[in-house]
Amino acid sequence: MREALAYGIPIIIAYNDTDLDRVDLETILRIPNKEDNIIENAERIRQFAYDMMGKRVDIKNVAPHLDQHQKEKDRLSFMQSVLNGKKYN
Repeated sequence: MREALAYGIPIIIAYNDTDLDRVDLETILRIPNKEDNIIENAERIRQFAYDMMGKRVDIKNVAPHLDQHQKEKDRLSFMQSVLNGKKYN
Protein backbone atom coordinates (compact mmCIF):
# COMPACT_ATOMS: atom_id res chain seq x y z
CA MET A 1 0.00 0.00 0.00
CA ARG A 2 2.75 2.49 0.91
CA GLU A 3 4.61 1.62 -2.27
CA ALA A 4 1.50 2.30 -4.35
CA LEU A 5 1.10 5.67 -2.63
CA ALA A 6 4.76 6.47 -3.25
CA TYR A 7 4.15 5.86 -6.95
CA GLY A 8 1.02 8.03 -6.85
CA ILE A 9 -1.40 5.15 -7.38
CA PRO A 10 -4.86 5.57 -5.82
CA ILE A 11 -5.61 2.90 -3.24
CA ILE A 12 -8.50 1.05 -1.64
CA ILE A 13 -8.01 0.04 1.97
CA ALA A 14 -10.23 -2.13 4.13
CA TYR A 15 -8.46 -1.67 7.44
CA ASN A 16 -7.55 1.08 9.87
CA ASP A 17 -4.13 2.45 8.95
CA THR A 18 -3.05 4.63 11.86
CA ASP A 19 -0.63 6.52 9.63
CA LEU A 20 -3.42 7.57 7.29
CA ASP A 21 -6.27 8.13 9.76
CA ARG A 22 -6.14 11.90 9.34
CA VAL A 23 -5.61 11.83 5.58
CA ASP A 24 -8.77 12.60 3.64
CA LEU A 25 -8.08 12.37 -0.09
CA GLU A 26 -10.32 11.40 -2.98
CA THR A 27 -7.54 9.05 -4.12
CA ILE A 28 -7.94 6.83 -1.04
CA LEU A 29 -11.12 4.77 -0.80
CA ARG A 30 -11.87 3.25 2.58
CA ILE A 31 -14.22 0.31 2.82
CA PRO A 32 -15.19 -1.62 5.96
CA ASN A 33 -13.05 -4.52 7.11
CA LYS A 34 -15.72 -7.19 6.88
CA GLU A 35 -15.92 -10.61 5.30
CA ASP A 36 -18.29 -9.40 2.58
CA ASN A 37 -16.74 -5.96 2.07
CA ILE A 38 -16.07 -6.44 -1.64
CA ILE A 39 -19.59 -7.61 -2.39
CA GLU A 40 -21.20 -4.87 -0.30
CA ASN A 41 -18.98 -2.16 -1.81
CA ALA A 42 -18.70 -3.42 -5.38
CA GLU A 43 -20.42 -0.36 -6.86
CA ARG A 44 -18.30 2.07 -4.80
CA ILE A 45 -15.14 0.22 -5.88
CA ARG A 46 -16.20 0.24 -9.53
CA GLN A 47 -17.03 3.94 -9.41
CA PHE A 48 -13.75 4.71 -7.62
CA ALA A 49 -11.80 2.84 -10.30
CA TYR A 50 -13.49 4.86 -13.05
CA ASP A 51 -13.12 8.14 -11.16
CA MET A 52 -9.42 7.53 -10.58
CA MET A 53 -8.55 6.82 -14.20
CA GLY A 54 -5.67 9.15 -15.03
CA LYS A 55 -5.46 10.58 -11.48
CA ARG A 56 -2.46 10.41 -9.19
CA VAL A 57 -2.08 10.65 -5.42
CA ASP A 58 -0.40 13.91 -4.49
CA ILE A 59 2.55 12.54 -2.53
CA LYS A 60 2.94 15.87 -0.73
CA ASN A 61 -0.35 15.15 1.02
CA VAL A 62 0.59 11.68 2.26
CA ALA A 63 4.38 11.82 2.70
CA PRO A 64 4.30 13.62 6.08
CA HIS A 65 2.07 10.86 7.47
CA LEU A 66 4.36 8.08 6.25
CA ASP A 67 7.72 9.68 7.01
CA GLN A 68 9.86 7.20 8.95
CA HIS A 69 12.14 9.96 10.23
CA GLN A 70 9.28 11.61 12.11
CA LYS A 71 8.12 8.25 13.48
CA GLU A 72 11.63 7.56 14.73
CA LYS A 73 11.80 10.98 16.42
CA ASP A 74 8.47 10.29 18.12
CA ARG A 75 9.63 6.83 19.20
CA LEU A 76 12.85 8.19 20.66
CA SER A 77 10.98 10.98 22.41
CA PHE A 78 8.68 8.41 23.97
CA MET A 79 11.60 6.23 25.08
CA GLN A 80 13.34 9.26 26.59
CA SER A 81 10.19 10.18 28.52
CA VAL A 82 10.03 6.62 29.90
CA LEU A 83 13.66 6.83 30.96
CA ASN A 84 13.02 10.18 32.62
CA GLY A 85 9.94 8.84 34.38
CA LYS A 86 7.74 11.45 32.74
CA LYS A 87 4.38 11.14 31.14
CA TYR A 88 4.59 11.14 27.34
CA ASN A 89 2.59 13.79 25.47
